[in-house]
Amino acid sequence: MSYVINLTCPSCGGKLQITNDIERFACGNCGNELIVQRSGGAISLAPVVQEIRGVKTGVDKTASELAIVRLNEEISALYKQMVTDFGDEHDWVYIIFAIVMILMGIVALFSNGGLTCGGPIILIGILGGVKAYIYEVDHKEKVETSLINNAEIEKIIYQKEQELRKHQAIVSVR
Repeated sequence: MSYVINLTCPSCGGKLQITNDIERFACGNCGNELIVQRSGGAISLAPVVQEIRGVKTGVDKTASELAIVRLNEEISALYKQMVTDFGDEHDWVYIIFAIVMILMGIVALFSNGGLTCGGPIILIGILGGVKAYIYEVDHKEKVETSLINNAEIEKIIYQKEQELRKHQAIVSVR
């Protein structure tokens, strides 16, 4: 048995007649699409646009939840890429070795060994000093390069954290 219900369009206020088998229709006055909602014996009309907004909100939240997981992983990986240990220790072994060898060479030079014994020892000390100097220059260049790379990584992290906050705001809306 089909029954007819008289309702009013929520968009334009026009009079509508619907039967029990209608789920979705367009208002004859304004053309807006409406969904018939039946719940607990009550019947109401809702614009289709409103239902679509609800679906969109759910999809947006799901997409943001996935983006949050992805961004947290990317930010964590970027922090791991950053160089934080610049090796503050210097190559003191070469410096100490150089000083000791030069002193031994001087001692050997002025003792019985003369130039044949003291000369090579002084030369070894000088080579140790050169090695220590080369290490320091190379180390300084590596630190400067690391600082530049870290600055670039920090910019990327900042952008990703901004995006992360945007998605967290979407998810937190009820």
